[in-house]
Amino acid sequence: MVAGSTKRHQDQEEEEEECASTKRQRLDDDSSPSEEDDLEEILTTNTTPSLIEHNDIALPIDEEDGFVEGSIVKITLTNFVTYDYCEVFPDPQMNMIIGPNGTGKSTIVCAIALGLGGTPALLGRAKNIQEFVKTGQDEATISIELKKVNDRNIVIQRSFKKSSNSTVWKVNGKYYTSQGSLY
Repeated sequence: MVAGSTKRHQDQEEEEEECASTKRQRLDDDSSPSEEDDLEEILTTNTTPSLIEHNDIALPIDEEDGFVEGSIVKITLTNFVTYDYCEVFPDPQMNMIIGPNGTGKSTIVCAIALGLGGTPALLGRAKNIQEFVKTGQDEATISIELKKVNDRNIVIQRSFKKSSNSTVWKVNGKYYTSQGSLY
């Protein structure tokens, strides 16, 4: 063995011992709470807030399922672009749509935009709404269920036919005109 190699090996051992002793000091320090105390605090503390504050706006949270008011809890597509029928159930914490190319990820995002009042021009994918009707079908429907804390969820439904460029809206089963009134 070369002398320089031995010196480097000794230096590494000294550094490792120094790091280990520092770690032992931190772990052995009695000023921090024990693991049992930490576990007890976690078990006894309600970690789910009843409100989420964002930009000075307080949003109520459903304590049972964790959804914030206005969250999408369900998306249902019928004869929309590539889907015959599809149901999507987003999670209250984090959502990602993943899959191989050509499996309909963008179609779900388009459905959310169109189902909540967006126009085809917004998406840049088609000029008219009827272009989103699945090939071989006459009508498509997008249904989006939004969380309403302490009340019945809101279901927004948008149906459109291939034969016309018009949309029929329903909110909680009641027809809704584009001018903003239920009838």
